[in-house]
Amino acid sequence: RKHINELGVVMNSVVDMAENFERYDLTENVEQQRSAMQSFYFMELDYLDRISVLEQVLHGNLTATETNSLSEIVQIECSKLQKKRKADQYKTHPKYMQLEKRVWAVSHPDELLPDDEEEGFLIVSTQVDVKCPLTKQTFEVPMKNNQCGHTFEKDAILEMINRNATRRKKTKCPISGCGRTVDKRDLVRDVDMEQAVKRATQDELAAQREVDEDVVRL
Repeated sequence: RKHINELGVVMNSVVDMAENFERYDLTENVEQQRSAMQSFYFMELDYLDRISVLEQVLHGNLTATETNSLSEIVQIECSKLQKKRKADQYKTHPKYMQLEKRVWAVSHPDELLPDDEEEGFLIVSTQVDVKCPLTKQTFEVPMKNNQCGHTFEKDAILEMINRNATRRKKTKCPISGCGRTVDKRDLVRDVDMEQAVKRATQDELAAQREVDEDVVRL
């Protein structure tokens, strides 16, 4: 899990570099950052798949057989998970989506990406969604799922996990096309989202002050 957290830091740097390259019209460099983000995404998946398989080993669900050692079984199970992946599924990763939004925002300030024309999402100048996909309300306590990187309001996602637990069901990430599991152990405080909400609130207040000043001048 330490490696996954380190990858998150690297992905943030890739997003920043892509945005800066776009500012200087360095298209080729932007494309290199897209490719790098894709590679890091699948590297993250490799770690997550291995963690998932090793947890099955710890719980006794996977054991060595007469023909395969335990390490071989782990490799086989990881390979099965890799085969289920879609070539373009990295496009739904929050970091990749953030890259695209920030690159777009450089040349299209205050405009939404075509795919972001979804009612209920507030987009700030940095093109970060600051509303929970479950509650459709601005985040108050955003929690990120380490298994996939998607963020949800704490109470909303815990309610979903607890509801499924009473039915003895695993909770799947509610983001369409994700398919990763969500567990209480994998939920961590999303500091980046907290900062995004803070910026969005400040922008809203500044915009409202401008409107009020215009009204006074009229």
